[in-house]
Amino acid sequence: MPTSVELSRILFFDFIYRQQVDVTGIVTDFGGNNVELFNSLRSIYDLYNVHRKVIGVNGEEELATYLENKPETVISLAYFDMDVYKPTRVCLEKILPHLTRGSVVGFEKMGVYETQSLAEVFGLANVALHRYPYAPDGNYFVF
Repeated sequence: MPTSVELSRILFFDFIYRQQVDVTGIVTDFGGNNVELFNSLRSIYDLYNVHRKVIGVNGEEELATYLENKPETVISLAYFDMDVYKPTRVCLEKILPHLTRGSVVGFEKMGVYETQSLAEVFGLANVALHRYPYAPDGNYFVF
């Protein structure tokens, strides 16, 4: 049986995943720790969407290589759990041209590095940053 913290985390992932189900694109997990959970949600909500892929990205070089090989990529959900300033900022910069209206960008938490990166790349006044109310951490915005 999951603890209440684990369950609230799963509910947050379910919530942000459902926000992007009708948006074309792939799911990216920056940090790569949640690929299995995103794949489970894909099997529930996107079973017949053969174009939806879930990829784990462990750094800016890996993302650059992926986007260089697949420049047509559209990102419907980008989730950040990196906890480091430079890779977070660089990855946000690189995904920006691949987001579409309705894409969801989620963060494990909004610490100093995440907030600073978001402010520098998107501008805090340009996004409506939401906190998921049923989890201790869990923040997102819809592009």
